Formats: sequence, C-alpha cells, structure tokens
Amino acid sequence: MTNKEELAQVAAKLTACGEAMIELAKVLVSEPEAPTQEPETTYSFTEVRQAAADASRRGYRAEVKALLSKYNIDKLSSLTEDSYAAFMKDLEGIGNG
Repeated sequence: MTNKEELAQVAAKLTACGEAMIELAKVLVSEPEAPTQEPETTYSFTEVRQAAADASRRGYRAEVKALLSKYNIDKLSSLTEDSYAAFMKDLEGIGNG
C-alpha cells in the first residue's frame, strides 16, 4: 500500500469520525423530551368518603383518624378538594405497610 492510499484511508476514517461527532453534538444540544406523566387521578368527595368508610369497616378506624389528623382536619368533610388525591393515596397505604 502506498503512502497515498494510506493517507486516503486515514482521511476517510477521520471524515467518518467527524460525522459521528457532529451527530453526537446534535443529540447533546437538542432539547430533551419532556417526561410523560400520567395525569393525576381526580376523586369526588363521595369516592373519598366511600374509601375512608371501607377502610374503617376493614378495621383501620384508628388509621383513618390518624390520616384526618395528618391533614389537620377533624372530619372528612373538612378535607379540601385539592387534597383528595393525596388522601386517597394515603388511604391505599393503610394495611399495606
């Protein structure tokens, strides 16, 4: 192989390397895709009340009372609507821990 052929091979490899670096740079500067989040489930007061009643009937009355205290309320009707989802998540944890 002559020097000219070797230089041509090296040049081809350098070109391929440069193209790969350009593609990598494009990936690095592109905006990352926003992670898809599942929409938070919404609950009605009736659903929250039913879930709390079910937990109480299953023998978790004290735990339900403790949840009410956690949310600084003395009765379920005082729970704000924006807290329903978090309260339901906490209710799901009762008896599973």
